Amino acid sequence: MKDKKKKLTIYTEKEDIITIVKSNKEIKVPWFESYVAQTVKSIEEAFRFKAKRIILTGIKGDIQKGKFTLLEWPKMIQIIQEAIEHEKIKGASWETIEERRISIDFIDELIKRADGDTHIIICSCPEIFMEKVNKACGNNRNVHLTFARSGDINKLFSDKRLEKKKGKSKQKNKNKQKNKSKQKIKSKTKQKSKSKSKQKSKSKQKSKSGKK
Repeated sequence: MKDKKKKLTIYTEKEDIITIVKSNKEIKVPWFESYVAQTVKSIEEAFRFKAKRIILTGIKGDIQKGKFTLLEWPKMIQIIQEAIEHEKIKGASWETIEERRISIDFIDELIKRADGDTHIIICSCPEIFMEKVNKACGNNRNVHLTFARSGDINKLFSDKRLEKKKGKSKQKNKNKQKNKSKQKIKSKTKQKSKSKSKQKSKSKQKSKSGKK
């Protein structure tokens, strides 16, 4: 028997603990697609600035606080690789792109490499290290930060999607209530017609018995 492909389930940021779940059902993170798109755009910009070496970097967290970065990293790299294969990233070639995950302790060493035709894109970072990464990058224009932050523009998109879902659910409930009321009216009319028919049949029987 062939093994079924097992998808990686990525939980939303509302979950307290993020774990890898092997399942046929995939739960999409609301901001994941825009996060990948932002990283891809930075890759294109780096190539526009004549980059000959691009280092895609993820900052590792500890085993308890950095689980989400562990989940998002391989999925994002897979999508970027597929996009390059299908020529969806302008000017990109996989040979000039490196990918790695490093400890926050080596951030200064990494930033020193961002010079000349070498560009670094930090696209994954635990929230506890974001401020430290910002300070380390300073005003180096060869460093691009694309990781998602809690409460950023994606929160606005997420809120709008949630409002839309709520509106749809309200409309569904209204439609259900309307259908229920219609069914009640139909059942009442049926009951009335049945009672009328019974009364008619009874009156007919009485008239027949009276004639006899």
